[in-house]
Amino acid sequence: MWLSVVLLVACTDAPWLPCEEERQAVGMSEPTSAGTGDALAALLTQYPEVVDARGTRYQLALQATGDPTLLIRQAATDDPGEGELDCPHSLELPIVGRLEQIDGPVVVSGTGTIQSHPMPGYRMAFLTGSLDQAVLPEGRLDPKQHENTTAVLMMDWGAFGLDGVAGWLGDEPDEGDEEGDEGVGEFPVSFSSP
Repeated sequence: MWLSVVLLVACTDAPWLPCEEERQAVGMSEPTSAGTGDALAALLTQYPEVVDARGTRYQLALQATGDPTLLIRQAATDDPGEGELDCPHSLELPIVGRLEQIDGPVVVSGTGTIQSHPMPGYRMAFLTGSLDQAVLPEGRLDPKQHENTTAVLMMDWGAFGLDGVAGWLGDEPDEGDEEGDEGVGEFPVSFSSP
């Protein structure tokens, strides 16, 4: 499931065609082509408790920290009309969040954004925080053996509720090659709305 979340983030941050982007501050209740900040903020308290596949329960606390920004995208092309089709606008709201296991050790917190998505009915959030302050289940990889590590909390809201993952991202140790560091990460916690 977490792969779909990564793809949603990637599709918004790296459109498949070259896009020019302009950021415009808007009010929480101001209508835009990508919705309103109020609608995004309402999602933050929709699921205060989530569960994983084993039935382990977690508290999910999300809160807006500022006004939304409208990301106005226009395709870098001379063909009129392509901008709206291939580079849809989106609305972004800054948030803080914390996932904490009920009666357990797991905790991940961070800052980031919740953002509308071109796919109708979908919204997604991507937060990063200190890995030193996070407590995650042991996975296949040891984050201490990697560089530039950060705790990660990702979620998407869709037709069937909320899905999300918690884990970490980082870089492979620098081996001095010309290709540079390769990204690596692991998401040992996967959760969804009850």
